[in-house]
Amino acid sequence: MDVSTRVLDLRRTIVYPDYVASKLDLAPQEPVWQIERLRMADGEAMTHEQIYLKQKILPELTAHEAQGSLYRLIEQTIPIGYANQELEAVVLEKGLSDLLETSPGQPAFLAHTVAYSMDGYPILYDNSHYRADKYTFHNILQREH
Repeated sequence: MDVSTRVLDLRRTIVYPDYVASKLDLAPQEPVWQIERLRMADGEAMTHEQIYLKQKILPELTAHEAQGSLYRLIEQTIPIGYANQELEAVVLEKGLSDLLETSPGQPAFLAHTVAYSMDGYPILYDNSHYRADKYTFHNILQREH
């Protein structure tokens, strides 16, 4: 399988939704990278990602770098310890269905993910839409004692 990533948008910004500021524990007007990507498998659109990454973690970021593994880049600065992910079923609206090469109204999975450092420092927030006809999620739920 040929896996690739297309960067649709990459910008440094101090304007972001309140929920992003809350999830990332951002100071007022703290700069973040806003990254929009399309993940592909064998040339077929599979996932649309809207990512917010604290700029102080990666002071410089190019579109070429953003095509690769963001976690690998981040871990050159700070180890990622864990992520908290919420998953919901949604239907795709026209803009996203066009990007994902499917019809409006088709089902999708929407994952809201916050990645944290080993000591619980929030690093990255991601909203990803996964085509429901192309993905199966498998989770291992471990109970802490």
